[in-house]
Amino acid sequence: MKNKVIKGSVTSLVSDAYNKFLVSILAERLCESGSVLKDLLTSQFNITPDNARKVISRASNSKLIKSSDPFTFGKGQFIYLLADKDLDVEKVKSICKDNRPPIFRLLKALDENNGIISYYEALKITASPLEPSTTKVSNLDDITNLLRKLDIIYIRTVDEVKYLLYLKEGNQHTDDHESALITDHRSKMYIDSSMLPDILRWLAKCNMITTTQSPYRNRNSPSIGAKLNNLVWDATSFTRATGINPIVGSKADSKEKQTLVVLDVVLSSEYLEAYLDGFYNRIQIVLNSTKQGTRKVMPVIIYSECSEAVQGRIRKLGFISYDIGSIFGTKIYQVLKTLKKVKNVQLMENVDKTVENLLSIIKDSGQEDSLRTLKGLLFEALLFPLLKTLYPNSIIEPNKKLTVDGKTREFDYIIKASNPVEIVLIELKGYSASAAIPVGDHETKDTLGYFFRGSVPLAQKYFKKNSLFDYNIRAAFLTSGTFWKDGREFLKHIGSGKLQSSVLGVSYDREDLITLLKKYEFKRAARIIDDFFC
Repeated sequence: MKNKVIKGSVTSLVSDAYNKFLVSILAERLCESGSVLKDLLTSQFNITPDNARKVISRASNSKLIKSSDPFTFGKGQFIYLLADKDLDVEKVKSICKDNRPPIFRLLKALDENNGIISYYEALKITASPLEPSTTKVSNLDDITNLLRKLDIIYIRTVDEVKYLLYLKEGNQHTDDHESALITDHRSKMYIDSSMLPDILRWLAKCNMITTTQSPYRNRNSPSIGAKLNNLVWDATSFTRATGINPIVGSKADSKEKQTLVVLDVVLSSEYLEAYLDGFYNRIQIVLNSTKQGTRKVMPVIIYSECSEAVQGRIRKLGFISYDIGSIFGTKIYQVLKTLKKVKNVQLMENVDKTVENLLSIIKDSGQEDSLRTLKGLLFEALLFPLLKTLYPNSIIEPNKKLTVDGKTREFDYIIKASNPVEIVLIELKGYSASAAIPVGDHETKDTLGYFFRGSVPLAQKYFKKNSLFDYNIRAAFLTSGTFWKDGREFLKHIGSGKLQSSVLGVSYDREDLITLLKKYEFKRAARIIDDFFC
């Protein structure tokens, strides 16, 4: 009987020592992984790893400490913390920095973006596949599910774009605050993607890519990027620029012989280390995806702001990087600062003044030809007040994308009018006076055929299928350029059909457009077209 009492007392004392040690560690570190606690116990008390695991399990079962079960962090490990503590975002970041870097990067990016980030950007930062993969790469849905269950984030979808947002003290944001966050972040996405066509043209001019007809993240759908190897990229292309190499550029006549070019572009904010790590991880996945031979990849980063530390890492990795100012001149920073207003054109005051200011900056920079896409965006904004005047009580949606049977078309403006009831599809082309728009066909972009024979029929199908009302579908093509003779005949035929709206004709060339602007007292807008689209 005496021995049993002594044995029990000794066991209790030893158990207390273990528990006190665990509590002291977790009080100091706030949380720790099971593997680290196991190693600390074996070192402190000279017990076996198996016994250390049992000590941790008993402490958890007795509610002295608690486990993150069922959530694991790196190699299936549970995290332990004191019973009265919870896993908040700071603890999760601390745990994930070494154990699950993709989650750490995602949370750091949320910190730097006012607690909001798009699903598209999260795919890039975590280097997650678009579709579930058999490899051990991170899966974004698994990550977001974990963070949601830990009451760290929630997900909101607006206009078919999915956003990840921090919870505020365990609660979702108010509707107004959430709307403001989403509107602001959508503008940042717009800025990041708005100059990609101009950037691709510049890279082609420098012989760094072989073609400008490359998939890229479009400003009208900035939540969708180029897809390659089950991953998303801001743009992808190929290059024949081989440098000193047994295979000269002229013989690099297949993709296997060419180098893959992948772009990471951030213009609305600082290029963060989290972005670089996500970019690097995606490149590693691409390099490791080749079953035989070696895939050649040229990573290109374009930024407007980047710290010396991150630039140093970019150089060490051997990536190519450009400050946007080194491509288009330092005045481009002024353009980027104001561009956010253009995205929210419905809320803008003095649209013509803002547009004229930006066009003046572009003209003074000597980059008018290089920034053709940007000038096109400003042309679209310039005409918004005219459309609002012509359709005063209508819903006007800019940069609208419609999808039918897997095919997608983008529209500069879609106007839903109520008197009379009709939907007007607007196509705008901000070209120079000498630029003539060809007839083309339904598959050739920037042509009359692409809009009237491709986009308009798709919209007719879409609204017939998705609208509660039986809308009449109308269309109008407005340009600061002109049309070829066959284009005029084509438009004459279109105008004799059922596409002419109650207010607008089906087409306006430069002369017609300026006349229309002056008729409705938009004289400054007419002068801007004369001065900057000449």
